[in-house]
Amino acid sequence: MVNSVVVVLGASLDTAGSASPTMKRRVKAACLLSQKKAAHLLVSGGVTCPGVLKSEAQVMAALAKEFGLEDKRVLIEDRSCNTLENAAFSKKILDRENFKTVYVVSDCYHLTRAKMAFQAVGVKAEYCASDLAEPLRLNLIFSILREFPALLWYALRILRADHKRLMNLK
Repeated sequence: MVNSVVVVLGASLDTAGSASPTMKRRVKAACLLSQKKAAHLLVSGGVTCPGVLKSEAQVMAALAKEFGLEDKRVLIEDRSCNTLENAAFSKKILDRENFKTVYVVSDCYHLTRAKMAFQAVGVKAEYCASDLAEPLRLNLIFSILREFPALLWYALRILRADHKRLMNLK
């Protein structure tokens, strides 16, 4: 679809500024979906790792190229430092490019919070997990447990209208 886009949400870089296994998994899934749907890819993530000057989006764009996606199909949002900012700053690009169909890719444990954030900023999307076939790992259990307080925090942030403030940033 010419007017469709796959938004892939960032994940932490390692201390050397390289992609984590989580990031690689998300980008690979997003690239496969992008190729299947003939959609653009929007990589979303800013500079979040202390001492690393590269943004998550820059690293994900390079990974997308490794996975066979052409540069001209990749859009970069490199200001966000959390999921609510991913949604708010991506929305500006989605509106500017006039995309009609939006897919959001992240890990299964993260999709509820991603959906909460994207809906808060007015993005209608389909949500796709990057890790359905992944075996249960210790860090996955930690990530799932971490989502409960994060969901509560995001609900409070949305009630406080933090997303509206983000939408007004230039």
